[in-house]
Amino acid sequence: MKSYFDVVGSGEGISGLVACVLLAHKGFSCLWADTGNDAGRDPARSSIPLLVSKDLWDQGIRPLLSSVDTTLPGALQPKTIGKIQSIVPGRRFDVGPAPANGELSFQRKNTERYLRLLEKSMTNPGVLLRASSRIAPEVEPWQKDQITALCRTGKPNYLSYLRWSALLSGLYSLDLTATKHALGAYLSHNRGHYLRTEKADITLENGSAVGLSLGHARVRSRYCMSEESPEKQSRGGGFIFYGTCVVDEHVIPVGMGDMVITSPPEDMRYPLMLLLERSEGKGIVSVTAKIPVGGMLTSHTELLSWASGMIYKRLKQVMPFLEHHLISFDVVDPFVGNFTRPWFRYADEVQVPWYVSGKRYMRNGDRAFTCSGMKYGWLDMEGEILWGICMANAILKDLNRSDLIVARMMV
Repeated sequence: MKSYFDVVGSGEGISGLVACVLLAHKGFSCLWADTGNDAGRDPARSSIPLLVSKDLWDQGIRPLLSSVDTTLPGALQPKTIGKIQSIVPGRRFDVGPAPANGELSFQRKNTERYLRLLEKSMTNPGVLLRASSRIAPEVEPWQKDQITALCRTGKPNYLSYLRWSALLSGLYSLDLTATKHALGAYLSHNRGHYLRTEKADITLENGSAVGLSLGHARVRSRYCMSEESPEKQSRGGGFIFYGTCVVDEHVIPVGMGDMVITSPPEDMRYPLMLLLERSEGKGIVSVTAKIPVGGMLTSHTELLSWASGMIYKRLKQVMPFLEHHLISFDVVDPFVGNFTRPWFRYADEVQVPWYVSGKRYMRNGDRAFTCSGMKYGWLDMEGEILWGICMANAILKDLNRSDLIVARMMV
């Protein structure tokens, strides 16, 4: 490995890795250190899904990745999600892919607004962040459950509402681990290096970032990217729960969709999102939920155990006889020590970063970027991808480059 790169970064999300891939295509040498602990994990039993709207993928992300490498979109292994359902006590109904409330033209307009905002935000992040202050329209309780389940904040807003409209028109699911491996493979073969490590820290000199510390190795760079340190916990919020339940396929009720949003389990605040796959007589149910931190349970271990129990209880209501045909129920550990891992956090409400409003959105001018999808937490994984594009453009802007990265979405 080289001792100097143009750009270095570390974290377990994908925003910084996306930025590195895009910059490598522009001729930069980039190093990304993946600090996630998913090495050796069975993806079938511990999937972390990344949901992307079909229109954004087809019109924005896929063409952008194809311009980098024509094989990249396929390497990310997007899976089409078919029937989308909502479950509330005593009722189950289909909600997509279909017009929301039967109003196709209204939903199409929302999708077009969403795509236009994302396109503009790639080179001007303030556009999207200003839109975040708008109030979302009034919706039915089951619709609010869906919007809340599909974003990374506890308080949805206008942007969450627009993304929900776009997702109901069609969506894809990508796996976090597979996505990182595909992007990392490209990076390692194109002016860069992708490695897995338990720990990577930004090295500072006179208050400015100058590289990464990787155990005994030191790598210097011109620009650095890193997720927030565990000590910088945001007020309010908690962690994202990811679990994978494997069952006999016949336990899954007839007609149950590929994605299901259920009302919150007993004593829990937020709804569950379930993604179902059926293969070789088995059903694989990926569960995602937001779990607030606080209350009477002070131990993270106790909190995760309690959440697992409440979620399993809700799953038994959705899939009768589950306990008699359960093969496994695996949960991803969202903690390191006494802190929530940065990528697994959610906030009750996302605040606009102060440094976005300026000409540059670099942190304190110290050439260090924060790789946090929470900056666009209303958009969940689409926000992660968008933030990666914005960071890459910020570096290009700082060097007075005119070849900024943008996906031309035909809307």
